[in-house]
Amino acid sequence: MVGISGYLIADVRTAFELSLQYVAARRGVKHGVNAYTPHAFSAYVSAVASIEAFLNETFLGPMCRSVYHTSALWDLDQDALQKMDLLIKVVLVPQLLFGVRFRRGACQRL
Repeated sequence: MVGISGYLIADVRTAFELSLQYVAARRGVKHGVNAYTPHAFSAYVSAVASIEAFLNETFLGPMCRSVYHTSALWDLDQDALQKMDLLIKVVLVPQLLFGVRFRRGACQRL
């Protein structure tokens, strides 16, 4: 199954590459190791959208439903689940599917 998440991730990569070229050409604003370019906003939006699309395609799709058919996740209203806030969905879906969840602050150490 091909979904939109791959295209959104490719868009983030393109924005990143364009940003590197922009900074290499000595345009944009550089502050330490950070650089600010006109591509940053679209990359941010595409990155968030790609996470949600990937979550919906992978964990709320028919393949996952057939593998984890006894999960309590399927007892929830699917339309409401699709529309659920991303931060809640990122915690709730793994908890209901696999019985595990991300630890608070887990990504802060990266």
